[in-house]
Amino acid sequence: MGDTLMGEKPSGKARLGVFVASSSSCKVNRAHRYYGAFTQGINNIGTLWTFFLMALILTDVSGRFLFNAPLVGVPEIVSYSIVAIVFLQLSNTLFVGRVTQTTLLLDYQRRAAPMAWRVYNLFFATIGFVVFVLIVNGTLPVFLKAWDRGTFFGNPAVFTVPLWPVYGVVVFGAMLATIEYLFKAVVFLKSRASEDANGRDVPAVGPLGVADYTLIAALGIFFLACIALIASDPSQLQVAVTSIFGIILLIYAGMPVAISLIAISLLGIYSLKGLKLTISTLALSSTGTITEYIFGVIPLFVLMGLVVNATGVGKDTFSVAQWLVGRIKGGLGISTVLANAIFAAVTGVSIASAAVFTRVATPEMMRHGYNTRFSVGVVAGSSILGMLIPPSLLLIVYAVLAEVSVGSLFVGAIAPGLLMAVCFALAIYLMARFTPKAIFDREAPLAEAEHMTAATAMLMITPIAMLILVVLGGIYGGVFTPTEAGAAGAFGAILIGVLKRRLSFKSLWRVMVETGHISVSILFMVIAASVYGRLLTFTGIPNDIGHWVAAADLGLLSFLMIYLLIIVLMGMLLDSVSIMLILLPLAVPIASLLGADLIWFGILTVIAVEVGLLTPPLGMAVFVVHSTLDRATNISVGDIFVGTFPFVIVMLLVTGLLIAFPQIVLFAL
Repeated sequence: MGDTLMGEKPSGKARLGVFVASSSSCKVNRAHRYYGAFTQGINNIGTLWTFFLMALILTDVSGRFLFNAPLVGVPEIVSYSIVAIVFLQLSNTLFVGRVTQTTLLLDYQRRAAPMAWRVYNLFFATIGFVVFVLIVNGTLPVFLKAWDRGTFFGNPAVFTVPLWPVYGVVVFGAMLATIEYLFKAVVFLKSRASEDANGRDVPAVGPLGVADYTLIAALGIFFLACIALIASDPSQLQVAVTSIFGIILLIYAGMPVAISLIAISLLGIYSLKGLKLTISTLALSSTGTITEYIFGVIPLFVLMGLVVNATGVGKDTFSVAQWLVGRIKGGLGISTVLANAIFAAVTGVSIASAAVFTRVATPEMMRHGYNTRFSVGVVAGSSILGMLIPPSLLLIVYAVLAEVSVGSLFVGAIAPGLLMAVCFALAIYLMARFTPKAIFDREAPLAEAEHMTAATAMLMITPIAMLILVVLGGIYGGVFTPTEAGAAGAFGAILIGVLKRRLSFKSLWRVMVETGHISVSILFMVIAASVYGRLLTFTGIPNDIGHWVAAADLGLLSFLMIYLLIIVLMGMLLDSVSIMLILLPLAVPIASLLGADLIWFGILTVIAVEVGLLTPPLGMAVFVVHSTLDRATNISVGDIFVGTFPFVIVMLLVTGLLIAFPQIVLFAL
């Protein structure tokens, strides 16, 4: 609105137009910030509710073991509470931009072509607004019916809790999310081309590039195809294929993953079944998908990992690992792998490991003569152990989508996780011995071991060892369910932080809020995946593909090779959870039909997905390492990708071993 021709002075009228537009934009931004403060208050209620659930579960476990008197109805209360917590914290998660999305293209556009960046975000905000309007439209009748009929959960002979408050929170949270997306749409519509969503200046508008025109054309063609399909009474196969390509296109373009899944799924269901079933499907998924006790494990394990991260346990773990193997040739690299493996047993996420050991291990290796590429590559490469060694959020997501036991999946992942860590360490030792130039920049590469006694090392490693014993020992020993283990682990991590005087109330609250944002992002994607799964059920495409595979006599090994290759290729463009949400509803039924053990199939899936964390152009673990590095190091993203290449090769070799010898996964089951 304020652009003028080059060299031409804007008229008073034009300047007035710029001022009015800018003032209007400022008012909207100010109102948006006030709204953000309001959603933060609502978010705090969800944060406190999560802490209450942890305390409730611990009380139930304590009563069961100490007094043989468990609390009544805890699983039901936790199940329905998770739904309420997600929708209480959803609007603030959207406000602070913590939803999962692929921002590689958007980040480039923000620097090179802010106008295109603004248009894309306006488009995404509009789609998000429509999605949440439909969620409100679908869940409001559910709330009113529960209110009118007095619907409850629980056992009438013991206890009952009315359901209308839970459904009311879902409606309220969806309304807040609708308003949030409306704000985003208005802000991007009214702001100048050189402003972002918060009114901050961005670089001057540049020309659209080839990528912009290609993406615009692809989006245009896709939506024209959607309109044509809806108007022409499409076949189930046409809808299924179009939905898969549409979801991948929108996620890569930068639309939040959950919104992409829901939007395309709703279009597909509408084209096949009409508006009424579309709305009821969305309502059923929003209110019923995550009302299971097992979903409580996600916020509790996230909380445990973040508390462990905040208390500096990662640094202690690396110091002990360096004391153990630091004098071996390549010992600091092996120490990083060992520390990552130990740290993985309590964090559950690769990103946390990558961030911690980038700060702790990379400077130490470079100080002792390790070259730049190896120093960052070993951190990024070994960080994937956080998603393989249980407890792991990716394993939990797979267990939910494939409908297998989380505990069995954790047991099956132990040996592959340890095997991967051993193979990483062996590869580093062999590289140090036979190709030292790949690791070291200068001579005398042996690093001194940490100066500590065995007693000091034992004292430093005791906290994390106790957490591992409580969480994994409790699950494998049948003492805890995974959700109870998560509560015990989270409480144990908080207790350790307090006793070590490394966790203040302020830092704990910050961790709790971060827990909410991460958990909501994951759980809302699970809801979105449920909508997508229902679309695929309506199309019948999983059964059709299964019959085609059976008729083609493809065999399990051939199918597995194709499936893993597709995952690796998709990993170059999409994040881990997105890949699983898109592929598993299709692949799991086929794998079952071909006789694959779903625990073994899950471990292979997670490893293949993790390869995507290390491969360009997305490589999430690589970008986490790069963003955590000290800017003075001048290490490029390309250097990190090169440094991770040996670890990608090791991962592929381990995958081959697991395919050839499934007993590595299954022997303990």
